[in-house]
Amino acid sequence: MQRNNRLVKNSEPINWLIFKTDISTKNQVQSLSLVLKTHPDTLTWTIDLEDCDHVFRIASTTQLKEYQVLDLLQKHGFQIEPLLD
Repeated sequence: MQRNNRLVKNSEPINWLIFKTDISTKNQVQSLSLVLKTHPDTLTWTIDLEDCDHVFRIASTTQLKEYQVLDLLQKHGFQIEPLLD
């Protein structure tokens, strides 16, 4: 599992979003990291390369919406969809 973290302020509410992706290599994870570093609402994220759905979990401020994550990653060539319960 790959991780990335940013300092979280105590007063900052956290919103977890979970997605199914096509991200399956460490090179893709590095590309994803570069994309997410530039987004100010990204707090921390993980991607499970061993899971069949390549589950991407992202913690963000409440300002970051599901559609924004979808648009951002799709714009950079990743296949992504919300992971439903």
